[in-house]
Amino acid sequence: MGFNIADEEIVKLTQDLLRTPSVNPPAETAACADVVLRYLRENGVPAKLYEGGPGVFNVVGRLSNGHPGKRILLNGHIDVVAPGEGWSVDPFGGELRDGKLYGRGACDMKSGIAAMLAAVAAIKRAGNPFKGEIVVSAVGDEETGSRCGTRYLFEQGLVD
Repeated sequence: MGFNIADEEIVKLTQDLLRTPSVNPPAETAACADVVLRYLRENGVPAKLYEGGPGVFNVVGRLSNGHPGKRILLNGHIDVVAPGEGWSVDPFGGELRDGKLYGRGACDMKSGIAAMLAAVAAIKRAGNPFKGEIVVSAVGDEETGSRCGTRYLFEQGLVD
């Protein structure tokens, strides 16, 4: 049973996330949350969208095969701060140059989100041998305190 993930798949997913502006403030995360939601669903991972506050969208996906076991939560944020000055590339271009991806959120934390999503998709493709449940969440409110993101998901009992 292999967990192979093509490099091209992760690069494309990261580029899709980088090319989808999700600046907060103001909360503008709907389009980026849709990228996450669509990827999970296209890979057979049940996922739902939750609006934790005006313009703050969060996605929660769950992968379980019915075996009792542990639960793991993979959590990250899709929102970014405004790009500011000094960019030598389009901050929302997702440009690949010399083996590196450039864009607002490339390091914090859209590449991490892409890695989490791709890992969950690979586990699903491998027949989900994980004993327990994998919960993956992408929140839209880390940059302004997580009240409508991670905190909202926990307070609503959507993750635990």
